[in-house]
Amino acid sequence: MSMVPPQMPEMTPPPASAPLAPQALARTAMPPIRKRPGWWWFLIGGILIAAAVVVAISGIVIGVLRTSDKVDGFARFVAPATVKLNVTDTGTYYVYYEWRNKVDGRVFETPDARPPGLKIVVTDPNGLSVRVQATDDSNVTFSVNNRDGHSVAKFRADSTGSYTMAATAATGDEFVLAVGPSVLGGLLAWILGGIGIAVLLFGAGLAIVIVAAVKRTRRTKEARQRAGPPSGGAPWAGATAAPAPVVAVGPPPSSWPPPPS
Repeated sequence: MSMVPPQMPEMTPPPASAPLAPQALARTAMPPIRKRPGWWWFLIGGILIAAAVVVAISGIVIGVLRTSDKVDGFARFVAPATVKLNVTDTGTYYVYYEWRNKVDGRVFETPDARPPGLKIVVTDPNGLSVRVQATDDSNVTFSVNNRDGHSVAKFRADSTGSYTMAATAATGDEFVLAVGPSVLGGLLAWILGGIGIAVLLFGAGLAIVIVAAVKRTRRTKEARQRAGPPSGGAPWAGATAAPAPVVAVGPPPSSWPPPPS
């Protein structure tokens, strides 16, 4: 009588890709919650940017007003003539030909080109001749308070005191000359200073707005990751699945016990 060994039940492991129950998922540890930058960060950035615009405009306006006051304070005379100039500060002085102006109640409207054969002679308080250099008509030009003019010469005053200036022209017609410092010095100082400060303020305000916006975006993303997936949805990023059970399957034993008698 032959004995047939009993058949071992076949055991099939679950597929590795079988979906896991949500209870089998384990959340990874998350760092502490960081707050998003408040709206007042954007307010500060906006205030700095607005201040930059105000400072730039103010620098231009103040520079123009100061230049207008400077032009009004020039020493003026009707040439040809010889006049005394009281120099209170050393430095470079410009001689301006004003083709449109009003002096002592008289209105002057002359050709805008410098008078032909214009000659200017300057002597210092000690009676010594001072070098006078001609300037290009386009070097310094102004048009303020119904006064139009441009520079025609310049000289340097190395000492204070009473200087003498004699001005003549080939035609003999009357014209107006004005003497004073450069009109561009103060104007450029105010404009460039205002623009420089405005650039710093604008850069700081823009940097604050950009940093605040980036941080708010990152904090919002972190908050969504902490909230997890919607109910019934796929596992959220960072979740790990429990390992699948492993079942060992081998051949049946090689020997069997004797049958009962």
